Amino acid sequence: MTKKNTYFIFMLTFLFGCVTLLFYFEGLAKKESESTADELFSIIETHFLELDSRLATIDRLYPVCSDESIKALEAMTFNSSLTEEISVIKNHHFICGDRLFSADNIVMNTEHRNQLQPESQYVMYRAVSQRRQIEGIFFMIRHGETWYRMLLESRYLDFWFRGIGQHRTIFSMVTNTDGALLSRSHPLDDNEKIYYQTTITSPRFPYAVTTGYTREMLVDLALNVLPFSLFIITICSLLFTSLLNHYFTWRDSLLAEIKRGIEQEEFCAYYQPIVDAASGIWMGAELLLRWRHPVRNIVSPLEFIHAAEQSGQINDITLQLIERAAAQKMEVMALGKPFYLSINVTASMIANANFVNAVSCLIKQYPVLSHGIVMEFSERDNFSNTDIPSLLSGMQQLRDLGIRWALDDFGTGYAGLSTLQALSFDILKIDRSFVAASVTDSVTQSILGNMAEMGHRLDCSLVAEGVENSAQAQQVLDLDIDYCQGFYYAKPMPYSRFVAKFKIYSA
Repeated sequence: MTKKNTYFIFMLTFLFGCVTLLFYFEGLAKKESESTADELFSIIETHFLELDSRLATIDRLYPVCSDESIKALEAMTFNSSLTEEISVIKNHHFICGDRLFSADNIVMNTEHRNQLQPESQYVMYRAVSQRRQIEGIFFMIRHGETWYRMLLESRYLDFWFRGIGQHRTIFSMVTNTDGALLSRSHPLDDNEKIYYQTTITSPRFPYAVTTGYTREMLVDLALNVLPFSLFIITICSLLFTSLLNHYFTWRDSLLAEIKRGIEQEEFCAYYQPIVDAASGIWMGAELLLRWRHPVRNIVSPLEFIHAAEQSGQINDITLQLIERAAAQKMEVMALGKPFYLSINVTASMIANANFVNAVSCLIKQYPVLSHGIVMEFSERDNFSNTDIPSLLSGMQQLRDLGIRWALDDFGTGYAGLSTLQALSFDILKIDRSFVAASVTDSVTQSILGNMAEMGHRLDCSLVAEGVENSAQAQQVLDLDIDYCQGFYYAKPMPYSRFVAKFKIYSA
């Protein structure tokens, strides 16, 4: 890549990383808000459940305001760091509490009395205690006509909330069901907005926990995350740009190597025999592309075929193979035995008028190519990306010159029945995956049988690919499939070795 393109890719990757960071930051804020709310709710709910359970036990075991009841209430207060006092109220009058005090003529004032709802079992609010004259949070539980009112130490609760808020840099608060504030971690202006807010309401008690971020807290969170995140984004952008630059450098080098290989005619075909399923006689061969590299020896097409197809160099390579196949086919035909060659192309190549015209010129130049030549392309090709009318035109132009057509990897791709009928193949090559599984899998065996039946109905010859053992060969024969191809018969081989063996195994 040029320096300009390298810089552009780096900036694009960096911007993508920054956008990703925004989504990560949003997810982090939501996650922190939710986890803090869950933690606070769990702690508060557990504490209130414990208070409720202990008061229910006291009310059940002891008469109201008996000595045993007062001692039990006193023990509750003593053992709880959050509970300051417990008062027993009936008909809006204090009748006793966790400590001895004169309850005569002590009546709940209006502020406290207005909090009581006749239909409620639990009440929570914040007010000033009549007994101690200190502000606190009141948690009231009703048993029959009697209310047990606990004063929760607001300073302790506020301190506890501030600790959590400062530790996580997050705002949190507890309100009652009317929305009145009970406690919070930070001061908050009336119009200040809470971002990424999470609220959990107790299904039993009249309170809700709310957490979230003020604008200032979001800035603090961003400043904590930003330096390391930008460092990671920069490193990843540099790494990605470097890898991409390395890929394009390698690809340009590979394309240059392929171009040199075409000029030096380094690309050749290995022959894999196509065998009559019933007799085992070699009837033809598929040409499989190889690269005789001057340094790396024989190079598999997996290492270069994709780049060659993307660049269009595969057209020139294929034309070279076809021209060389003409001379080789003439040598084999001199043996006077039935023989055909199958040559791999792609649907997009046949839809290319220039390529089809070049093949037509070769057929006219070498009449031996006008018979006994099959061109095959894979069903794995995505026909939706191919101009079907152009493909049909190209196939027909070459069919008029004697070329027959085969569909490779039948059963694995995108060709529907209508496409198969429209393209009018002469040969269907059943994919190796169906052949391999048909011996051990009854479902696949049934599918293979249906595929063979479909091929016969379409009046196509059938070739089973990937036959690797005698059981698969017998399975193919039982399904009345015409031809086989696979390692059970022979691996792909150079032309000279193929000719020597063809003399032995041909009809």
